[in-house]
Amino acid sequence: MIEKTYIVDIKRNALDDGPGIRTLIFFKGCPLSCVWCQNPEAKSPFLELSFDKGECSECMVCLTSCDQNAINFGYDFRIDRSICNLCGLCVDICPNSALNFVGKEYSIEELMKIVEQEKVAENTIEQARRNAEETIKTAKEKANKIIMEAKSVDSKKSQHEINKESEEKKRRLKEELEGQCEIEVVNGHSQMGSGSLPAQDIPTKLISLIPKSMSADALGYHLRAYEPPIFIRIVKDELLLDFRTIRDDEIKIVEQAIRGIFSGS
Repeated sequence: MIEKTYIVDIKRNALDDGPGIRTLIFFKGCPLSCVWCQNPEAKSPFLELSFDKGECSECMVCLTSCDQNAINFGYDFRIDRSICNLCGLCVDICPNSALNFVGKEYSIEELMKIVEQEKVAENTIEQARRNAEETIKTAKEKANKIIMEAKSVDSKKSQHEINKESEEKKRRLKEELEGQCEIEVVNGHSQMGSGSLPAQDIPTKLISLIPKSMSADALGYHLRAYEPPIFIRIVKDELLLDFRTIRDDEIKIVEQAIRGIFSGS
């Protein structure tokens, strides 16, 4: 029974060479000679020394390290393999890693330990995936519950009540801003949710403001810069206030802000 073998590479989380995510162990000593072979360094079962000409700076420090005089710069691949004893001194001294061993010796016990560790890691990943799926499922359930509760709350208000509230807020704004804005009540939608919570549209009434002495964009800019900032929808030349998002006590703040913007204070 073989107690030790040479391994070219251990590739974790591999997506190639088969289905799924796996740990691949590349053994040296492949008996095949495929035309399309991507790992010819794995053909020989023995330890080998490789030379990368592109990494070599020809500093020649490897010459001084070789007791066998196996380094020959007259060779394209630098190594006289007939006398090289694979001592590895040139590998250790090369500053550019142009010389490297192909293959690392592992015992069967060492390989099995690595495989077991990878198995634990894969189980951990699988558990994390299941936890993520459960978290997403729980989040969706909570989101749907919030949506249903919000719709339930909305359904408690009759259309008459919604219309009455919007007209009252329109009246209050007109008293304060008459002559500065055209103010009307229009049909629209409040959007609930975003991000991980699915977006839902709820029918509502919007208060439309069309400023007379400045553009809607300019008024919107000043409102965002106000303290506290007031964020408002802008559609074409209209500023739209969604009365669902503004409490009764906040209407006064909106009134003061717009009045202050037009008066320059």
